[in-house]
Amino acid sequence: MAPTRAGEQTRAAQTLVLDPRIRRVGFAYFEAAILLDWGVRNVRNGEPKTRSARVIVPHLVRMLDEFEPAILLVPAVGTGGTRRSVPVQETVDAIVREARGRGIVVNAVTDRDVTCTFRSVVAGRMTKHTIAQVIAKWFPELGPRLPRPRRLWEPERHGTPMFNAVAMYCAWQGLPAKSQGEAEP
Repeated sequence: MAPTRAGEQTRAAQTLVLDPRIRRVGFAYFEAAILLDWGVRNVRNGEPKTRSARVIVPHLVRMLDEFEPAILLVPAVGTGGTRRSVPVQETVDAIVREARGRGIVVNAVTDRDVTCTFRSVVAGRMTKHTIAQVIAKWFPELGPRLPRPRRLWEPERHGTPMFNAVAMYCAWQGLPAKSQGEAEP
């Protein structure tokens, strides 16, 4: 990984990246820039209005207990950030408060950060799918989970939040350094 503004100390930190949605949460867990755990957890119980406070936030708190990260990355929501529904914004705000209360460093990553980071490595039109393809090349263990391209009339693919979480980490930490002989994706 390329060095970041935060320096070498953050590179070795345990980092949990969350990409909450109203029905599922994509996550990626890194230690010393190595992807150790990833996935999408479904959270479909209850009505959307109450799901955030009663189901999603407690679920995310359990994830903080499980992974015990030093750093938490979340999408920047609200004004100037990622466009998300009010319940998702409330979810992000609640998990940020919980993490800070535990002494966890919290950083927010915008969609623009991700787009700017991947602009140099994505050839052609930049979409979530093309970013996911690049990520699947960098992290081969994610290759089998690569969602097929989405058509305009189709809903977002199930695994997209997981790839978004890894993309947020790459935007925050920096792109992986090219190996010798590695071609541009």
